[in-house]
Amino acid sequence: MLKASVKSSTWFLISFLFINSFFSCKKESQSTPQQYVKNITVRNVDSLGALFSAQLVGLDRTQIKKVGFIWSLEKDPKSTSDRFLVETEKPDLDGIITLKAETGIDKDVTYNLCAFVELTTETYYGDVISFVGKGSKGVDNLLFNRNQGTWGDTITVRGKNLTSAAGQLAVHMNNAKAEVIFANKDEIHFVIPADVNVPNPVIKLSVNGSERLYEWFFLNQPSIDSVSQKYFRMGETVTVYGKNFSPIVANNKLTFNNQSVEITAATNKQIQFKAPQATLSVGAKLTIQTIADPTTSEFDVFQLVHYRKLSDFPGPASLGFFAEALNSKGYVGLSYLDGDNNYYYHHEIWEFNPSSEQWTKKIASSANSSPLSSASFVLNNKLCAPTSVSYPYWLSFDPLTGEIKGNFLPNNTQNVIDAFVIDNTAYCVISLIIDQNQVIKLLKLIEGDWVDIGNVNDMNTDGVGFVLNGMYYNATGYKDYLNPNVNRYDPKTNQWKKMSDFPGTLRRGAVGFVINGKGYVYGGNDNSSPVKDVWEYSPDTDSWNLKEHIVSEAHSRFAAFEMEGKAYIIGGDKNYSVNYYGTASKEIWVFEP
Repeated sequence: MLKASVKSSTWFLISFLFINSFFSCKKESQSTPQQYVKNITVRNVDSLGALFSAQLVGLDRTQIKKVGFIWSLEKDPKSTSDRFLVETEKPDLDGIITLKAETGIDKDVTYNLCAFVELTTETYYGDVISFVGKGSKGVDNLLFNRNQGTWGDTITVRGKNLTSAAGQLAVHMNNAKAEVIFANKDEIHFVIPADVNVPNPVIKLSVNGSERLYEWFFLNQPSIDSVSQKYFRMGETVTVYGKNFSPIVANNKLTFNNQSVEITAATNKQIQFKAPQATLSVGAKLTIQTIADPTTSEFDVFQLVHYRKLSDFPGPASLGFFAEALNSKGYVGLSYLDGDNNYYYHHEIWEFNPSSEQWTKKIASSANSSPLSSASFVLNNKLCAPTSVSYPYWLSFDPLTGEIKGNFLPNNTQNVIDAFVIDNTAYCVISLIIDQNQVIKLLKLIEGDWVDIGNVNDMNTDGVGFVLNGMYYNATGYKDYLNPNVNRYDPKTNQWKKMSDFPGTLRRGAVGFVINGKGYVYGGNDNSSPVKDVWEYSPDTDSWNLKEHIVSEAHSRFAAFEMEGKAYIIGGDKNYSVNYYGTASKEIWVFEP
């Protein structure tokens, strides 16, 4: 038993040593890293170039990232920057790589050549051999089909001695590698890469390691053609349409109202941005900058805060007309119609339905009852407004029956300055000529007749008026000159009181209204230019606050009525005018503070 056991142990040991020796021999026969690149040769050396070849052994093709050849005048071509390096296709099934070098070889010059393979982590080189060149063709007579373009454009290069071998060809624009989509010996097509970030990129064309530079190419300037929406609110996404935008978001800079905006997406022809934060509405041009000078849009866009724009008024463009709300409907009476800078009376009353946001023409009045002034009021479910100077009386219109009636003012009435209703009683402020002097009087409608209840010494004309807490406020306008006076009338005492001055730009031709217990002065002009802002008055503190900017095309002589906490602003004067000879607008805006 002991002998058998010894024999068995001896046989096991001999078997183990034999197997280990076999595998050790197999391991020694495998290629080491220094032997990955072997059998480099140079053939067919002539005036057209040379043919290089080498063999890769001991590698899985999936390990290979790049292969190619390097040649230089230096003894060690792999360690010098003064060399030609050309990648080739990956090896064939026998591990052979080849390169027909048709450039980068001069006549009667000795070159040192080696092949290389780049793996995932390291690059390995083969032995260095020498050869004497007999010349090469070289790239010649390059011609670009154009010298400007934008990202994503295809550029065509024609010339002599180009190549169709992808591994022997590379195009760069500065440091950005361009995609070659077509190549043969006469023509190359490449795409301008998205990451080019200079306005005048140098094009470097590499063929078989020979480089040619083209320095006269320019990227096109961007241009803005249109936007998805002209009016937008904070946080909304807006699309800008145009040309020559960078497809890389970070390479575009878009500004609105001198403020950079967040770009969320970009292509060559579109940019999307998110509307920035804002406390007041503003209209401004968009400016886009990619890699050179900025380009500005030819049109304005508008960021809205307290506004919403409705469809334009369907009737004639008008200004200096009255507007009132009655029984959840809005009404406007047209006074002047602008057409080619002509001056017209117009005689229509229109009704607005806020639910459908639709207008209906209710009546066309006679010439003698044309509503002339923006002064108006609602009394006993009827619309009331003064008429022309030649026929000084009040027009009374019943929307339910369509009935129109008149109520005469004093014959020497020069102008109706304003009118208002407090506690279901109508009041009217007029100017008269007495003994060749202008006198301003306050009238009260009593039992159908206008009764004089006193002179008004500090009343401004062409200002605004509104009723708050049972008292009438008169603000802005002029008396001999534009002034900031604000006066309050208390019908209980029949007394006027001066309040805090209006702090904004002095103006005339503004419109006034009341929303949620506060008064508003909207727009106007300062006798020389438009005033495009909105001020809010708080009666409890007798204080004013700048509330909004006006972004409409008109700036003064609007019609306005208030319903459900919103003011509807209609029409108005687009150009500066002291009188009513302006250019009328048809825009309608909803103001909601």
